[in-house]
Amino acid sequence: MIVTRIQLFCDGDHGMDIYFPEDGPMDGAILTAAELRKEAKKAGWGRTRAGMDLCESCNADRKADRK
Repeated sequence: MIVTRIQLFCDGDHGMDIYFPEDGPMDGAILTAAELRKEAKKAGWGRTRAGMDLCESCNADRKADRK
């Protein structure tokens, strides 16, 4: 059996890897990349115009820097 798992990786500089969802697919759901990003956005993740995915911490820092 081949299992494919789609996760987002935070492009921020943490020194450790941060993924969404943390443990792989949510409740066995099969999601497209667009649906996954929609779920991640609900959890506080963001995406820059340059195509970087940011965890909730990095996304909050980016928004604070823009103000």
